[in-house]
Amino acid sequence: MLFDFCNTRLVHGWLVDPQDAEMYNFICTLSYNQLVEKQIQLQSLVQQTEELSKKMDALKINAAEGESADAAPPPETGVKEEEAAKITKEGNSLF
Repeated sequence: MLFDFCNTRLVHGWLVDPQDAEMYNFICTLSYNQLVEKQIQLQSLVQQTEELSKKMDALKINAAEGESADAAPPPETGVKEEEAAKITKEGNSLF
């Protein structure tokens, strides 16, 4: 975005496994900024998933110890489950 602000064209290349046609098709349709945004979305989803997993583990432990499992539901992330799965799948291929 800094390059956009300075009206400077960023020229770069991405190296993609030539046997991974799906990743190539995904990357070639996006700009640098769009790919960076996808990476940020992925990192955010991974963090949210880890936090929810920890909360679920805590609820399971509490339920196993006989405490009430009536807790507030996990917070909404604002991302549909299908979209989160797609972003996660695409993002896992980036790393």
